[in-house]
Amino acid sequence: MSRELSVQELFGSYNVLQYALVFQAGNHLRKWESENSRVATDEEINSICRSVLNQQKIIPSNEILRLLNLSVTAFCSSDACETFCNNYENRPDKSFNDEDAQAVAKICDDFVSNFLKK
Repeated sequence: MSRELSVQELFGSYNVLQYALVFQAGNHLRKWESENSRVATDEEINSICRSVLNQQKIIPSNEILRLLNLSVTAFCSSDACETFCNNYENRPDKSFNDEDAQAVAKICDDFVSNFLKK
């Protein structure tokens, strides 16, 4: 059964789910771009985000898609994304926890902060 979340519920304040979604979509996006040898378009990123939301049985509203797309773009645009994803894939325990969520949040925040300084 799918559930409908508001943007406020999903992105209003820190929660593990939002960063688990960013990680899942971001990891999928970086693999997609590597396999296709090109940068994904905005619509292709939306398609990946929609797929990740659907897998989690979250109804992908336009607002949620927009914010997830922006978060995934920030996550994947950081050099730290590749390191985080590779380290995650090499771990024996693949459960995404609060420590992982905080690391993804920091990667996104650092990228946005550095972007705004330019």
